[in-house]
Amino acid sequence: MALAPQEGERVLDMASAPGGKTTHIAALMKNTGMLLANDANRDRCKAVVGNLHRLGITNTVVCTEDGRNLPSVMKGFDRVLLDAPCSGTGVISKDPTAKTGKDHQDIHLCSHLQKELIVAAIDCLDAKSKTGGYLVYSTCSILPEENENVVDYILKKRHVKLVATGLDFGENGFTKYREHRYHPTMNLCKRYYPHTHNMDGFFVAKIKKISNNIPGQEQKKKKKKKGEKEEDVVETDEGVEEMTETESGASSPSKSDSTEEPKKTEQKPNNPVNNPKMKKKGGGGEKTTKDKQNTRKERKQMKKGALSALEDAKPQKKKQKLEDQNKEESKPADSQPTQSPPKSSKKQKSKKEKS
Repeated sequence: MALAPQEGERVLDMASAPGGKTTHIAALMKNTGMLLANDANRDRCKAVVGNLHRLGITNTVVCTEDGRNLPSVMKGFDRVLLDAPCSGTGVISKDPTAKTGKDHQDIHLCSHLQKELIVAAIDCLDAKSKTGGYLVYSTCSILPEENENVVDYILKKRHVKLVATGLDFGENGFTKYREHRYHPTMNLCKRYYPHTHNMDGFFVAKIKKISNNIPGQEQKKKKKKKGEKEEDVVETDEGVEEMTETESGASSPSKSDSTEEPKKTEQKPNNPVNNPKMKKKGGGGEKTTKDKQNTRKERKQMKKGALSALEDAKPQKKKQKLEDQNKEESKPADSQPTQSPPKSSKKQKSKKEKS
């Protein structure tokens, strides 16, 4: 009644065994759409399969998966029913052991499991569904630790809100209990007591999903994206500086200052730090790519000019070296014949004098 499934929808029953809720949902859907009946206990799923075959239901798929892992298996459901496992304090008249076999630690463990399941149920829903986006959370317990505490927890963890259950009878949920103060819309929930309604103790809450975004992960993703953009900008700046340093090292010292000034003027518009347009576009626009292509062409031309200047300078140096070597070789060849006769004449004169 509170879930109100429509024909052709995708519905999930997270704790379906033994199959009474699943078969009733399939009947309301008139055997159309898709119904996923899940239960973590494989043995109890046999009862679900038996009831489906007995009633001739063909729109249901039976699954044995931990409800906490369902968001990683399938998402995009229009409606989800979570009849969560609980301490069973509402059915003490049927099962007296629930009164003596449970302690405070067991209730705490049940509450923790219910919080994990309700988070997974909300993540399975599709907030953009045209007809749904609703979760019905119910327990057969009357303890606020398993009811209002769990609903108040999901209101803080996801983009959801409480809506009217559509049930005409029942007591309103607690907005405060002892030292606890809950959300004001908690009165939209419904409570049922054995001594007032002549039925088992029960709790029902209907929740609508507003957005598919997760509050904690939204900010982290934005921060990561901003960090990546900033890192990209820094890397492009470093790349430009490295190119200018390599070009300045490769260029010959004979270049004039006039050739270095155009480089600086050309690099300024391409620097994303100085150009606010490139900051906004993140260096991925059409203009930035054209500018990059133009700068690359200009850099190639500058490199070619520098290499050609170096090649022109090398042969001149070689010619000068060859000319210097030829002059050095020619000088001793001319001086040797001129200097030899005086040496011989001096020796003959010395011999004559001695004789």
